[in-house]
Amino acid sequence: MNDSDKKELYAPSTARLYVKMATISGEGVDYAIVDDARDVVAGGRTFRHTAFTYAPPDPSASSGTSTMGIDDLDLVLTSMIAGKRGPFEVSVWVVDRDDPNVPVTDVNTHDVTKMTFSSDGKISLTLGELTTPLSFTASRYGYGATDFPGLFG
Repeated sequence: MNDSDKKELYAPSTARLYVKMATISGEGVDYAIVDDARDVVAGGRTFRHTAFTYAPPDPSASSGTSTMGIDDLDLVLTSMIAGKRGPFEVSVWVVDRDDPNVPVTDVNTHDVTKMTFSSDGKISLTLGELTTPLSFTASRYGYGATDFPGLFG
């Protein structure tokens, strides 16, 4: 993450709009989502607007899992992953919505170790350890406006 993006993410207010993006992939599954009110196209791929949360691990810990919650799960994603038994991988990162092709944070990639579906259309994912350590300490709290005042969407 460059210094300019870091300053904007930690600023009490900013004119820039940052959004979380994620991919869920595995055998027969390839789904791209953005935590925003509209779809975003990045790298020629459409990321569907879907509310989700992501809590990365504490970067000072020697190991640790993360969690992800998808609030407005649609039938397309449900049908893709509900009956699958193979491994899944989740990648999450933050972009400036005006330039979504370039991540402003690390791309955090995890294996999915557990999936839980609820009757109200939500899914909870327990994610395994990161393949690479996080590069900034504040990430451990989550990717939201409370921890990064400049991050909203």
